[in-house]
Amino acid sequence: MPGIWERLRRLWTRGRARAQGRGPLQALEEYRKKLVQSVDKLSWQYLKLGEVRGQLAQRAERLKRLIQRYDEQARKHYKLGHLELAKAALREKLAHEAELARLQDTLHELDRQRESLRAYKERLTGQLQLYELRKEALEIRYSATRAELEARELQATLSLDELPELQEAVAQAESEIREIQARLEAVRELQAEAAPPWGDVGEEALAEAIERLKAELQPAPREREREQKRRRK
Repeated sequence: MPGIWERLRRLWTRGRARAQGRGPLQALEEYRKKLVQSVDKLSWQYLKLGEVRGQLAQRAERLKRLIQRYDEQARKHYKLGHLELAKAALREKLAHEAELARLQDTLHELDRQRESLRAYKERLTGQLQLYELRKEALEIRYSATRAELEARELQATLSLDELPELQEAVAQAESEIREIQARLEAVRELQAEAAPPWGDVGEEALAEAIERLKAELQPAPREREREQKRRRK
């Protein structure tokens, strides 16, 4: 069974090979473009059928007016006894009625096709919107996972390739810290030895200094008398 570093090496190799080809996000974007193109084509076909239907509907209205006109002519000629003219008008009427029937069938078929296109377009548009939401979520997850993977790969690479150097650097830093602490301790000891010896003052000299301080702080005799008189008053 391969070790952890061997498995990581295989995963990195596979990830680099995948990155050189078409990435998953690129494939998703291409599929999204195809969906958008399909929706656009359906929209164009729906509009085109609408234009054709409008033209056929106008033709149907003209046929209705012609049928009404030939019907009126047939009735008029028949009342006047013009039987041949009445038959000719009826033949035109029947021919236009047959064309109108075929035209109405075509209109119904166009309506059915347009309704089918509209429903399919709405369904495809809904799928596109849902897909775009899923694609956005996948992009966020992919980016976050990719960033974490790169960070962990970097950490693993540093641990694998630079761990001896890092350990040596840490050991050198700790050694320098110990050396600096030793030098600091030595300097402190030298300063302590060079300081003045506070305990060498004699007791006799100290007593004389106290007496001088006491004499300086006591008031003069005249001042003491004035103070006593002031208090008796």
